[in-house]
Amino acid sequence: MEVFLRKLVPVAMVVYLLGTIFLAAGQAADFPKRKITMLCHSSPGSPVDLMARQLAEPASKILGVPVVVETKTGGAGAVAMAYLLGQEADGYTVYAMTRSNADLFASGQIKDFTWKELAYLIRVQTDPFVLAAHPSAPFRTAKEMIDYAKKNPGKVKVGGFGSASAHHIMAIKFAKKAGIEITWVPYPGGAAAVTATLGGHVPVVHTNPATIIKHVQAGNLIPLAISAGNRIAAFPETLTYQELGVALEDYHFRGIATKKGVPDDVIKILHDAFKKAMETPDFKEYTKKNDLLPGYMNHEEFTKLFGETVEENKKIQKELGL
Repeated sequence: MEVFLRKLVPVAMVVYLLGTIFLAAGQAADFPKRKITMLCHSSPGSPVDLMARQLAEPASKILGVPVVVETKTGGAGAVAMAYLLGQEADGYTVYAMTRSNADLFASGQIKDFTWKELAYLIRVQTDPFVLAAHPSAPFRTAKEMIDYAKKNPGKVKVGGFGSASAHHIMAIKFAKKAGIEITWVPYPGGAAAVTATLGGHVPVVHTNPATIIKHVQAGNLIPLAISAGNRIAAFPETLTYQELGVALEDYHFRGIATKKGVPDDVIKILHDAFKKAMETPDFKEYTKKNDLLPGYMNHEEFTKLFGETVEENKKIQKELGL
């Protein structure tokens, strides 16, 4: 009997392991069988909201189930991420996230969870930042804004998404390198900040090109300067920060995340579907039209980048006194 049991235990372990493998394979083979919810922390019309909707449509066709964008604003992304982490780790809830989330984690404002509790599926795009002014502002160029700000420290109010967000940090970095002092006014999304600027509540907005293109074309906003290394087609006359004499070049990034613990096979299915969606003619046209830069990174590369960004931004925020 003892010999029999010694032989039986390894067999049972093999059977158990095979069963686990087949079960996981079965789950992946069965995925997806119902709608997938894509959370977005920024208001409708913002750059990340536009990316989510442009990606969701082709992804729905590729996956064979609806991919529905659901807005959950609050806490510069903390509310949406907390909701995501409250769902099952099954891949049916994903999150359209941005570099601002890394800045949020770096700031220490989130106490209940860490960046390591998310799985970073795919990086989708990179995007320069842009400063734009209302026509009623007491300046019409970036140089005039800098001169005005030097004479009136702190009086130039700049609106944008969140506190300690990528937009906030980049605006403060720009101000420091330009030798000026500004007052940052946070809003729940890029579109909300633009609306506030259009309404005259703040004279300047710091956001991304796609958020303001139509308002610039209508003459309601004046682009002042962009953070890209080169001028962009949408605003060919607008100086880069470097052309302005401000030694700064940087970009926003956006991608898709989910809850850590989602099976690897499901992560691969989602990654592959979103990558195929990025390669569709409509998504490429949206990318070109909005002066976005293709920014594909796979799951492993994006996870590494996000972690490095959190650590880098901890140092930057400390240096900037945020």
